Amino acid sequence: MVKKRSIIPGLFVLLFAAALLIGCTSEEDIMNEYANLISQKPTEKSVAEVEQYVNDHIDRLDTQDADYMLQLMDDYLYNYDETDVKYQELADQYKKYISETLYDFYMIKADEQTSPAVKDGILQHDFEGLMKRALELEAFADENKDVFRNDHYVLAKEDLEWMYKSYIDLMLKGSSVNPLFSYETGEADESATESYTALAAKNANTTTAWAAEQFLQYVDSVDGRLDFEDTVATKMYYDICAYISAEAGKKLYQ
Repeated sequence: MVKKRSIIPGLFVLLFAAALLIGCTSEEDIMNEYANLISQKPTEKSVAEVEQYVNDHIDRLDTQDADYMLQLMDDYLYNYDETDVKYQELADQYKKYISETLYDFYMIKADEQTSPAVKDGILQHDFEGLMKRALELEAFADENKDVFRNDHYVLAKEDLEWMYKSYIDLMLKGSSVNPLFSYETGEADESATESYTALAAKNANTTTAWAAEQFLQYVDSVDGRLDFEDTVATKMYYDICAYISAEAGKKLYQ
């Protein structure tokens, strides 16, 4: 589950600022030239140039700036062809230049590529597995909270938040083929509600537990059933899911 992203203009300001802080003229030149390269619209030619530039210069940067350079390349390549970014290969190729945090994050993204949560509308995990995955992502965010406060990691931070909210959303709604509320009977999936109750109790004080508890309160309020033909009730359900997911994202780094 990988997010479609675009390089925000403010990141170029940060890139130039990073170059000014490096101190070594050659490193400043590296970062300035890199900013010029990634300001181009991604094409087959420019992508190859960016990849070669990173290969030739990342070993001349400190770890923090190497992390930032690689995140920007990841973003640039992804916006050219999202299927062309292989996170396992990316992590392994640049492991000796980047931080443990960024390496571990790319391994998380690699796992998402090889074992996506949803394939052809079918959940690849049961509801308990979805909540466990959300808890794992939250734990990673919590362990690296100080790192993600640094502006050099804004792209990774946004990606992780997006992935986390996607799992929360799947917890609350399921998929088109495996909805949490049955399209036929309207009944909430009992295995889901039982799993959420148990996992929330075992993981008290987590954002994921908060999300599960908020949802379980809603399920109780509708007596465990949703009539999809009732447009008002259905809209309320989706609005509540959107609220819980959005709030969970806000709470992730608090």
